[in-house]
Amino acid sequence: MPFTERGSLKYITVQINGVPLELVFDTGANSLVFNGAALQSLRIAEVSTSRKLQSRTAGGLVEGYVLTLNSVMVGSITRNNYDAAYIPTSNENLLGSSFFTNYNLYVDEDYKVT
Repeated sequence: MPFTERGSLKYITVQINGVPLELVFDTGANSLVFNGAALQSLRIAEVSTSRKLQSRTAGGLVEGYVLTLNSVMVGSITRNNYDAAYIPTSNENLLGSSFFTNYNLYVDEDYKVT
């Protein structure tokens, strides 16, 4: 999976419900995290507030909501009915390491691929 770098961040294009979206590949994050701008890009108009979450980040405790995506595809890996986090205060949209559970992941800095 190719990635681009901006500063110290690695960005990977992910297909969310068939829509391409660039996410920060964050091995320190556990899940996919989206902010409001990402939800607009994905045409997700409403999020159920019944599935609240709290998460500890480098910046402290944040609140958000769990949402279930129809499909998430990264390279040749596809996950259906995949839970992600909507964190309204998030500055970035994140691809966390849990997406790659059961896969060995290697980041090649020379060729800019994972």
